[in-house]
Amino acid sequence: MADMINTAIAFTFSNFTLAFFVIGLIFSAIAMVGSTPITAAVVVEKLLAWYVFFTVGVSYLYNFIGHVFFGRETQHSLAGPTARSSSRSARQVWASRLWASLLLGEASIFVLPR
Repeated sequence: MADMINTAIAFTFSNFTLAFFVIGLIFSAIAMVGSTPITAAVVVEKLLAWYVFFTVGVSYLYNFIGHVFFGRETQHSLAGPTARSSSRSARQVWASRLWASLLLGEASIFVLPR
């Protein structure tokens, strides 16, 4: 049983989107404990708000920071040391996705759940 728990924890933290999803669920549960009464609307509101904040906002910012400031390490972890895109159009698509990650991350964090 302990081995299965250790494997689940290791998998969760090796996959950052899953880790942020789990953190969002934990924060949702904490936010629901503080609100009274707990209705279906409160549950949906808290789950959606913290899901958007962590799984979309923080995850996209993590993606942006990883690709911009730690590009070589991110490239090695995603595609291996020999992967290289030399075409201009591929670099332009990559850059536009990074900007999208930054903007979506910021937008999600600006609507921080209350």
